[in-house]
Amino acid sequence: MPAQVQSSSISSVSTVTTRSVTPPSDQSTRLSSLDGIRAVAVLVVVAFHVGLARASGGFIGVDIFFVLSGFLITGLLVREAKGTGKISLVGFWFRRARRLVPAALLTIVVSAVLFSFLSSVPERTAALTDGQAATLWYANWHFIGQAQDYFAAEIDTSPFLHFWSLSIEEQFYAVWPLMVFAAVSVRWIRQALGNTWVIVAVPLVAAMYAMLRAASDPTRSYLATDTRVYQLLAGAALAIILGRTKRTDRSQLSKVPDQFGGLRSVTSYAVLAAALGALIWVVTVQGLSAQSRGLIATALTLLLLSLLAPESPLYRPGSPLERTLSVTPLVLVGRISYGIYLWHWPIVVLLTRTFDVGQITLLCFTVAASVACASASWMFVEQPIQAWSSRIEKPRIELLAVLSTIVASLAVALLLLPLALSDRIPLLQATQRPGFSNTEGQAREIAQVPIPGNFGRTGTTPFEIGETCINTTDLSNGCATIVNGSEVVLLFGDSHAGDLISAFSMLAEAEGFTLHSVVTAGCPWQRSLAYVNFDTPTCQNVQDSVYEGLVDQVRPDRIVVISHPYGDPNFEVRARGTDDTALEIPGAEFAARTSQATQELARYGGSVTIIEPRPSSPFDAVNCLAAVDWIDECAFIATTASLDESFALREVAEGLPGVATVSIDDLVCPRYPLCDPIIGGTLVRYDSDHLYAGFAQRIAVELWARVTSEAAD
Repeated sequence: MPAQVQSSSISSVSTVTTRSVTPPSDQSTRLSSLDGIRAVAVLVVVAFHVGLARASGGFIGVDIFFVLSGFLITGLLVREAKGTGKISLVGFWFRRARRLVPAALLTIVVSAVLFSFLSSVPERTAALTDGQAATLWYANWHFIGQAQDYFAAEIDTSPFLHFWSLSIEEQFYAVWPLMVFAAVSVRWIRQALGNTWVIVAVPLVAAMYAMLRAASDPTRSYLATDTRVYQLLAGAALAIILGRTKRTDRSQLSKVPDQFGGLRSVTSYAVLAAALGALIWVVTVQGLSAQSRGLIATALTLLLLSLLAPESPLYRPGSPLERTLSVTPLVLVGRISYGIYLWHWPIVVLLTRTFDVGQITLLCFTVAASVACASASWMFVEQPIQAWSSRIEKPRIELLAVLSTIVASLAVALLLLPLALSDRIPLLQATQRPGFSNTEGQAREIAQVPIPGNFGRTGTTPFEIGETCINTTDLSNGCATIVNGSEVVLLFGDSHAGDLISAFSMLAEAEGFTLHSVVTAGCPWQRSLAYVNFDTPTCQNVQDSVYEGLVDQVRPDRIVVISHPYGDPNFEVRARGTDDTALEIPGAEFAARTSQATQELARYGGSVTIIEPRPSSPFDAVNCLAAVDWIDECAFIATTASLDESFALREVAEGLPGVATVSIDDLVCPRYPLCDPIIGGTLVRYDSDHLYAGFAQRIAVELWARVTSEAAD
């Protein structure tokens, strides 16, 4: 079955083993320099996932892998087509299955077993669906469906989150060979693909589509297959173009006259410096969107491949770039990069649940443990399977092997994972884990009140969200949650505003007002402020759209705003300067910028109510409740971290007409400063700091009374 195919990210990039189908002179040898690229890519990903401040863009390692794998696998398939006149689809799927599946299934099962001993029953329930999605290779769509913000996710999360990229690979492998087969079977398509400009245009159009989708939904754009395929196609396009270069042409272009040897050497070192500088910049620069980083990483990888691939006219043997990337440590890491990628994230999750360590220490432990696990997997699982399967030559046996991997994946997903993540497995030392000290070391008498069923997650009245704008920069629809009267209320802020939508939606129905809601995770309502760890162009675009467009469009009578406390270590606030650099923000600066933002919002005469930051728990409430016997064991003492911000907000409000602040500390913590996880049988927080929808509705009437009375005063 003739077809041209391409492939993967980290997995297929690590090692490609295939039966010889081309003349010996055309066989590809493993390039040490490309192993070096793999090593750099996986290491920056690990640095990003441990939360290293200087590696905020380290996720571009995945972008590099996508391009690299598309190039390598397509190159192999092009040579197969030249050598045999056809491409075996069954053979392709067989090689991909034996390379990817065994190591992935091993990682998933081991991670699930270890995670079960360090997680509560609710966490295991969530992890089970995550693990099944990872095993069956649809994890990226699964996480999109959960609307999980990849960049705002805490480090202590699902051990299977990183399988989103591997899922994209498998989906690509399943579809791409069939598409290529259809393309080469249709004459006019085959003739069109004979033009180099068509091959170049395909990934460019795909990239433009990805950028357009990113403008309205950056999370989906980052995780979705259709918005990632351009990187795989870019690598494939380069492989096809270089595969068309005649060998004689390449040899002639490689012969540079001796008198230019010195210039060539200087140029080579300049290229090396430029490549390293570009990599460091795209990994460390602040304020650059993930999609923009991805485009830059794609272009950089294509350039490196053009300089390092032997079939390229730009290739120069022994160049400084090639020698640097071929150093032994990088080559060794690159050869097991697939395994390192598989193991590193579960290791990070398990380590952070067991030890409270700094980022550098966590990075060192993660790299060491990942290399150890990847090496063991390589020696005892991957290599033996590849050695055994390399002797298979009959297509029927290859097809049977592919079907066997599918059956094995189904067995793991439907049988082993439910057992590994069973609710019968005891939770080890839950209250001794970091963040589980419920009263900050203060001894007190525990009231023996039993925990209600489902941890108090009951009593939520159904509510409408209409056209609420959540994590999107497109506010052109007006963001109307409920249209129900002449009075217009705008609810605006980060995820703390989001967990009040259920309450304000209910109030809009009861009080007869129209509600517009704009919620952007990790984005404060003040226009000139941003959270250090979550500052993205999306946040700034949303702020600008609200202040410059939405307020003019809907002319709200009342604006209610709320954000995380800026004293929270996870949500440190920075002030946007004229050069968009991070600035230290003292209380006076915070107050001045808040005052400016408030006046802009109130410019049409509407009132502005600022809901003061509320107490946050030092641990996940549901996870704690799942590990103890009595409700009171998961109560916590509210810290004073948010008080300075509350005082500053009150000073701002006192100096501006029509502006007021509202405290809800006593509503979420009736025994303040002691805060209960369940009040009146209803769960208060569904994690550490977000209100459960049912509880938000429980306090809605009193909250609205305070909002309206303060505004009237």
